[in-house]
Amino acid sequence: MLSLGIKQSFASLHRVVGQHYVRRSFALSMQGYQFGELPYSKSNVSSKPLHRRYKSVGSSEVHEDISPSLYYDKDLGYLPLWNQLPAACKIESVALQQEFLEVVFADQVRCRYPLEWLRDICRCQNCFNHITHNKRTPLVPYPPKARDIEISQNGDAILLRWQDGHESSYASKILLFQYLHSVNTRGNDIVIDAELVHWDANISEDRFRRFDFESIMNDDRSLFEWLMDFRKLGLSVIKNSPTRVGAVTELCERVAYTRPTCFGHTFQVEVKENASHVAYSSGPLPLHTDTAFYMVPVGMHYCFTVVFDTKAKYKADTYITFTCNFVFRQDTRGRVKQIVYADHSRACRLDSELEVSSKVYGALRKFNNTLNSEDSIVKYRLNDGEILVVDNYRVPHGRMDVDSRSARHLEGAYLDWDEISSRLRVLGNKFI
Repeated sequence: MLSLGIKQSFASLHRVVGQHYVRRSFALSMQGYQFGELPYSKSNVSSKPLHRRYKSVGSSEVHEDISPSLYYDKDLGYLPLWNQLPAACKIESVALQQEFLEVVFADQVRCRYPLEWLRDICRCQNCFNHITHNKRTPLVPYPPKARDIEISQNGDAILLRWQDGHESSYASKILLFQYLHSVNTRGNDIVIDAELVHWDANISEDRFRRFDFESIMNDDRSLFEWLMDFRKLGLSVIKNSPTRVGAVTELCERVAYTRPTCFGHTFQVEVKENASHVAYSSGPLPLHTDTAFYMVPVGMHYCFTVVFDTKAKYKADTYITFTCNFVFRQDTRGRVKQIVYADHSRACRLDSELEVSSKVYGALRKFNNTLNSEDSIVKYRLNDGEILVVDNYRVPHGRMDVDSRSARHLEGAYLDWDEISSRLRVLGNKFI
């Protein structure tokens, strides 16, 4: 049996842990993007559309998956809101206001833009490499001053001449896109802004979908539907997978590249006498997220596929990993985006101030009790040929005890969310 913890809305709990354990930090939010052709190819994964170009299943034809009219602009690159721009976005007037540039578009849409930002995103040939889609120049070492800037516009673009003589041109559609991006707090990205489904022990069989292994492996739409459902729900079951070692690797590489850890690219789980890890013992495995002892825990956990090829052996190499992770991690909007929790592998060192240690333990106890309550747990018996896939950022998982004489043999593997998200965005361009 497998038991799955649920990501609920731990509002009151998060306040306690946030005040006494997480130690919320504030930093400059940095949004980055990168796209282009893969720098190298690998024969067994060359058909995977990770970024801009890819080959469809069963075809040698190369497709451009970022449509210039929808997601891609030669100046700004990947633009998730591009399809929301109106056909006409003429500039009616512009004015400099201390640290800002005010632009009035048609229909009296009035927008302000920081001069610092405008100088920073200059896309002239000297400031930006339009082949690699990277900046050529660092931040300007001094802030721009409105009184030293010359400005002109022709309705379709604005030209700024900065105090050092540098000239930057900004198309009206780019400026209006930034306005739309700032006023739309949701819907900008199919991965980041996906509506997550919160569930508990009463989740219906209809909502807990099963996906077919062969369909995912051979059909891009099936792959997209599975990944999108997984992104929203946090777990899924893939049925009819081959009962042999290596099937989970094939599924991983249909999405992206496996994430290697101290256990290898994949890992084999069998009951062993005097096991050095609780996962390989016959006792129960408490609810946890995997690789909580890593500075960057894994994103997706293929947990696991049932196999019967007992020739694969567990290699007991020596390794030492240690880190200090927050139980909850927040996104830039203050929402919980990740849980990192594995009580059975928590170190014995006291990593909080003495005065608040009782509150820290109180918060951990409250979280642990909520996680292990019958209302929060789904119990599922993994059948032959099934792969259970878990979002390691939001769904703790565990296992009941097993017969020490059992021939039970599981294979597991990991992926990271950056690669999964890239795959989803490229497929989203094709099917949305």
